Amino acid sequence: MCFKHSLSIVSLALISLGWTTGAMAAEEAPPARNQLISAVEKSLPVIEISGVAWWENRKCLSCHTVTFTIWAHQAAQHAGLTVDREKLDLWKAWQVEELAKPNPGLETFGQILLTTLYDPQPSPELWEKVPPMLLKMQEANGSWKAGGQLPRQNRPAAESNEVSAWWSLLALASTPDGRQQSATALEKTRDWLKTAQEPTTVETLIVRALAQQRFAPESDGKPAVQKLLSHQLPDGGWGWKLTDTHSNPLSTGQVLYALSQLAPNSPAIAPAQRWLLSAQQADGSWPTDGAIFSSRPPAQHARIAPIYLHWGTAWATLGLLHTLPPGH
Repeated sequence: MCFKHSLSIVSLALISLGWTTGAMAAEEAPPARNQLISAVEKSLPVIEISGVAWWENRKCLSCHTVTFTIWAHQAAQHAGLTVDREKLDLWKAWQVEELAKPNPGLETFGQILLTTLYDPQPSPELWEKVPPMLLKMQEANGSWKAGGQLPRQNRPAAESNEVSAWWSLLALASTPDGRQQSATALEKTRDWLKTAQEPTTVETLIVRALAQQRFAPESDGKPAVQKLLSHQLPDGGWGWKLTDTHSNPLSTGQVLYALSQLAPNSPAIAPAQRWLLSAQQADGSWPTDGAIFSSRPPAQHARIAPIYLHWGTAWATLGLLHTLPPGH
């Protein structure tokens, strides 16, 4: 089955704007591997503490908290860092426990599948049960509705739904039990995706580019990557909105994660790594202002602050892990 027509909206939307900033700091030496590993080792305890507290207090994986705790630690282990396997096994058991609940949420399911990519012994139960549960949440018109924090983010609701759809399809396609389901789901959603509007956020560029690579590899993906790179800011990072003038850890980590798959030799990677190293706090966290991302009223910003601190720290960690230079 050819997905070229299904991905036509992606190809049309990702017209190159020209890469103007990605190489501006390319002549500087990239961060050393041990610097990047040190930053990750400082961040993992921060991610663990907030993730475990979330589960113990709420008994759920949602709001990206526990799933990203597992994802960051699985990725660290996969990269050769020492991770407490006993703790990780306990957290993975929480994922299985979540399957018994009526509706853990669309994004939670997708993140569960993505964490298994780094697991040398992934749970057969997750691969068997999660893809059908994701597909069950697909609407009659082929769309998916964003859940958790995403409907309240600073972008059009239709764009959040599109982002959730692409993450779900990418997650499905990542597992043996989900590959055929992702093909069926993508065909079902083809007409709905044609209605997608011009993106307003960097994350939308990311998922469109990753989807183009995964589902339409015969197409020329360079314009998609170039458009993403064109939004790199002078300090080396990326913002949330395409119009942002300040970098943030969450978006920068997401882009590094994507570039590790789309353009692993890009000179844009080193400046982004340097920016993340400079933005990390002494306690290992990457402060991420939820007000940048959320459309909630200011009175509620304190409520979401811990969620975005965790989420931003986790994505920064994943971005560094995925762009570690070779070594031992």
